[in-house]
Amino acid sequence: MKVAAISDLHIGPRHRGDEFCHDEDWFAEFIEQLAAEHDRLILLGDIYQTEHGLWPTRRGYHRQLMQARRRLPRVTAALGGPKCIHIAGNHDAITRDSLGALADLRMEADGMGILFVHGHQFDPLLRGPSYLLARTGTWMAGRLRHLGLQNVSQWFEDRDVALKQGKLGGPHGPYARAARQLMRTRDVSVVVMGHTHCPVHYEFAEGALINTGTCWQGQTMYISIDTTQRCIDVRAPFVSRWNALTDN
Repeated sequence: MKVAAISDLHIGPRHRGDEFCHDEDWFAEFIEQLAAEHDRLILLGDIYQTEHGLWPTRRGYHRQLMQARRRLPRVTAALGGPKCIHIAGNHDAITRDSLGALADLRMEADGMGILFVHGHQFDPLLRGPSYLLARTGTWMAGRLRHLGLQNVSQWFEDRDVALKQGKLGGPHGPYARAARQLMRTRDVSVVVMGHTHCPVHYEFAEGALINTGTCWQGQTMYISIDTTQRCIDVRAPFVSRWNALTDN
């Protein structure tokens, strides 16, 4: 079986309110080609940006989602193809109610167990007292974009990505620790995450942690897994790698 995964497109309801930055026809063709070359295409969360509206309510999130899908109909159609499986992220959590997205997905083929999960569940900044601050920051970014201050909003969002990778990423950070625990408890040899926007390929004694990277700001990153060949390919301009097959 060949499986591809992409994440973190952040498609918003309006051009000035999102970080997608792709030509619609080109990106739809990219998705269609990925689907044609693989048996499954996993949409690994934050496909849509639904938390930039004025009202931070479930109804408001649903409205943002529907507007985003109407805005890019060809991309929406490609993402809704029969091979596509949607997993919810933190910025498109409403897709679980509105589109039937999954919390995670475990699949096994050719004796290879793979778990797909967005990864925000393991972000310490989205738990406890910092959760409200993080949600407020997302809402403020949306307000800045609504006011036409896209560059200011993007600067803060880029700093957030860099901070999280610098403080939380790496082979000993919370995502890596969570992945190793999942390998043991869910009986898988590969865990695939998104969320951080930073593509990685880490090898541990328990198995591999892969991050898909991001498709926002005009970027195209994805991963491809061939279970028959037991091959993992991270398609990104720069991939953070770490190998310690006997690490404990």
